[in-house]
Amino acid sequence: MLDISMPDLAGHEVLARIRSFEGARNISESRRAVVVMVTSHADRENIVSCLQQGCNDYIVKPFSLETIRDKMSRLKFRDDAAAGKKKSTGTPIKIDDLIREVTEQFERDEIALPSSPRLTMAFRQMILDGAGFKEISDLLRGDAAVATELIRTSNSALYRGVEENRTVEQAIARLGTGVTEQIVAAICHRALFVQNQKSNTNLLKQLWRHSLATAHACDLIAEAAAPDIREEAFTMGLLHDVGWLLLIQALSELELKKRFQGAMSNAARIAMLEAHHGDFGARIFEKWGFDEKYQQISRFHHHPDRAEAPSNELLAVHLANRVAVAAGFGLNENSDAGSMENTDTASHLGLSPETLERIRTQVEERMAALEGIQV
Repeated sequence: MLDISMPDLAGHEVLARIRSFEGARNISESRRAVVVMVTSHADRENIVSCLQQGCNDYIVKPFSLETIRDKMSRLKFRDDAAAGKKKSTGTPIKIDDLIREVTEQFERDEIALPSSPRLTMAFRQMILDGAGFKEISDLLRGDAAVATELIRTSNSALYRGVEENRTVEQAIARLGTGVTEQIVAAICHRALFVQNQKSNTNLLKQLWRHSLATAHACDLIAEAAAPDIREEAFTMGLLHDVGWLLLIQALSELELKKRFQGAMSNAARIAMLEAHHGDFGARIFEKWGFDEKYQQISRFHHHPDRAEAPSNELLAVHLANRVAVAAGFGLNENSDAGSMENTDTASHLGLSPETLERIRTQVEERMAALEGIQV
């Protein structure tokens, strides 16, 4: 195990020397050292280069003993290594080349962008225009799927009243326009997280659950510390990782076309997506015509300190992302599991550890109550 940040000689330099030593002595792949890089969240972008240089996997601090055991069982004691078989890897996938190709295709409009649901935009405009209750009901009643889910959600454990709702009007009256807008956004944007490639089904489901949990966390954070951004807080949290969708789709298309020989490991795939999804998400928001603040959120939601002038929206999404992970809705075992409260963001927003813990609990409750409806 090598820490990326070490004095005198960085972890990736040690890795390069190990692989060079093995190559110079013609050490077979089955007998080469199994190298796992250890990194903090701030170093995650360096993982991509480490994977290219030949590390077998990576772990993000802080981590548990179970994570180490899992890595050992999957890497140290593989059947192909035990049998002395040489793994056929084909032509290595160069991640820099992949990103360059995806970027060029995106700029040439050769990659189909996910569409921003029109109903969500129409609903938001109605709210801004001060539309009446009847106009809003008429709009939502026109989409059978949304109308059905609204009624079902209004009757869920989280929102149900004494009597069962049977109409859109009753559902909106119980939920209120604020919660109704959140549910409409969740229902409409859920379709963005569905793609034809079956191999991506689990990843997209995890991404959706993480995005939905982040949306609820962001709404609760805005309610507690930044009420001026609450109207859009849910949508910002819901779409903060939209860049993943473009990259997953582009990667799937390139693999189907056999653009690359050999298979990309799951660790390499996740590291590439995590390192580049922010910039691609910002490009999507730009093409959708979304406000600049959405682009800032996409680019810097993991590192708000890198933004020239971090907005309250960015800070809220950054903290909401951590709360979602703490609530058990991370994307994978290497998700940023850093402490919720030990951040400059929590201090800036004036949120105490007790308040953050309450918000985390509320996120868990909301997600549990909505199981089978939006999740």
